[in-house]
Amino acid sequence: MEIILFTGSNEFVDGMRWSMKDSEIVVVSYKVPVKLSLSILESVRYLHACSASEIKSIIRKNLNSESRCLSFGFGYIFEQEDIDHFRHPILNFHTGRIPDNRGRTPLFWDIVEEKEFAYGTLHKINKEIDKGYVLEEVCVRVCNDDTPRTLASKLLRESLSKQIFVRWLLCSTGEIRTSGKEVTEEGRYKVAFSPDHIFVASEVSSKYLLLCWRCYCIWGEINIDGIKYKSIHEEYRDGDRPIRCADGLKLFGRIR
Repeated sequence: MEIILFTGSNEFVDGMRWSMKDSEIVVVSYKVPVKLSLSILESVRYLHACSASEIKSIIRKNLNSESRCLSFGFGYIFEQEDIDHFRHPILNFHTGRIPDNRGRTPLFWDIVEEKEFAYGTLHKINKEIDKGYVLEEVCVRVCNDDTPRTLASKLLRESLSKQIFVRWLLCSTGEIRTSGKEVTEEGRYKVAFSPDHIFVASEVSSKYLLLCWRCYCIWGEINIDGIKYKSIHEEYRDGDRPIRCADGLKLFGRIR
């Protein structure tokens, strides 16, 4: 059986390679290449696309319509013609609870909203973002030092350990339709956080900015009042700049 992984995650590829040792693995990445080790590259077929048109061309010309497909952290919205190319459904692992936490940065919201748990949802995709048939979900506890990256890794490891991906990839289309729950309600499609966003310190609390920094640290900087900080914290360190927040409290930011 051939398995196509639409992803930008090296951890995901490695986990699936070991979970499905008897299958041929095809990895398709979009815009940002996957940093695959030499040993992984020797055991999979790797295709990379720089644009949406290249993805469509790869699907039509390079991918077997009989293959089973799984997407994770791919960053591309599949259109109906992409979905129709394959005889079996394209499955996607969304790092948020569908339909309550839809969108591009769900784990940021779990941290900023101080959720106790973060969820991952495996669903059969359709042309609407984060909808389709929900097949299964997993959850992990959100710890005080978690970032979106560590939460995604925890959710991925939990799913791999429970063999969720393998089990559903081996199901027939009919089994997926009868077992899954169709998402019809809109739920909450949350606005995506962006590395280019400029926070205005006088409009937000110090606590909110610290929670945002837990997320933005994966991008290496956060823009506050037009200044790009490499880190922010509660205690002054030599060379820090003060940041006065809406609650009257100060944070301190490091530029270099």
